[in-house]
Amino acid sequence: MSTLTPEAKSKLAKTIRSLRERLLRDLHDRADSVSRLAVPVAKAGLSEERRIRRQRLEAWIDEQARSNRAKGETLKQAQERHRLAAEKLAAATFLNRLVVVKQLEAYQLVKPKVVTGGWDSPAYRELRDFAPDFLKDESEGYGALLQLLFDELALDLPGLFGEVGVSALFEIPTATLRAVIAALDDPELAGAWTDDTTLGWVYQYWNDPEREALDAKLHAGGKVEPHEIASKTQMFTERYMVEWLLHNSLGQTWLAICRKRGWTPAVEAEGVLDRLENNLHGIDIDPRAVQIAAAALMLKARSVCPQAHPRRLNLVASNLQLGSLPDDDPALVELREEVRRETGIPEELTDRIVRALKGADHLGSLLQVDREVRDAIREYEEARQKRFEEGRQGDLFRGCNSE
Repeated sequence: MSTLTPEAKSKLAKTIRSLRERLLRDLHDRADSVSRLAVPVAKAGLSEERRIRRQRLEAWIDEQARSNRAKGETLKQAQERHRLAAEKLAAATFLNRLVVVKQLEAYQLVKPKVVTGGWDSPAYRELRDFAPDFLKDESEGYGALLQLLFDELALDLPGLFGEVGVSALFEIPTATLRAVIAALDDPELAGAWTDDTTLGWVYQYWNDPEREALDAKLHAGGKVEPHEIASKTQMFTERYMVEWLLHNSLGQTWLAICRKRGWTPAVEAEGVLDRLENNLHGIDIDPRAVQIAAAALMLKARSVCPQAHPRRLNLVASNLQLGSLPDDDPALVELREEVRRETGIPEELTDRIVRALKGADHLGSLLQVDREVRDAIREYEEARQKRFEEGRQGDLFRGCNSE
């Protein structure tokens, strides 16, 4: 049942849009401030830890810029675009984490509460009373407490609470963290945290500014670039449409399987884990959509079966960033070697399959790698058979000469 009233939904839209603007601005400014990105690293006077973090970030940005440059875009422009994309992923991931924790707390699946109440939460009060040594950093220990919770949740949701790209290289200022916590604690949003569509709406409201900018671009006669496709198509599918699709396709198939095998509709831990691990698969070109999907599945599973701990969620993002890389790029060479090592397939097939993956960023599940694989295997087998026949004929010819 939906608990997200029209008033709460409107409030959520305004809140997410406002928090997006705050997070993007503050993460960008913080990166400039602590890493001194405008100054050459040798002259930046950074501590060893910050120097390493900056070098990791710059190396990642350089690799992304090499692999994905828009038509007519300079390397510097590509680097700036990918830096902003990294900041956007870090900011969205952080907000998604807090939203998911708010929902887990509302379902009584996280105890004591950490995000709800912030610095007045039961968990922080316990920390303050029993571990005062943790209170000496900028956030008075709250950031460390939050990270401990994230690390625990990463066991089940690594795509959201684990290492997400280079998100960990961006710092959330304490003032920003306080503002986000306070905004999500607004009483007008109380109904959002027990509604299973909230994550989807958060995703859409976060993406609205980019989609609006692309609509204006198209209206002015511009074209959508491959790297902009995700922003244009990021729309949350509302409950009525999902239910119609499920009831008239997958739902009917699942019920038929249940009837055939004599299964009952009773919800048990084992049954919840079979459906998550073996029956649900998904792919998207946007890693943030995969984060949302994984979290939504876990929330739904835990809401009906609190002890559910699936070993895997079959969800992947296809943002491989291979489009503009030359064949001899180190990242592409490493990928080919890894594919050969993991699959054992010949080098000729590996190269062709990796080349076929270059459109994955914007094609996603529409990419027909299976056809390329079949064609590559067929041609490889034909070539091998031809070499075999030529070799046998050579042996016969040599045998005739010897006689």
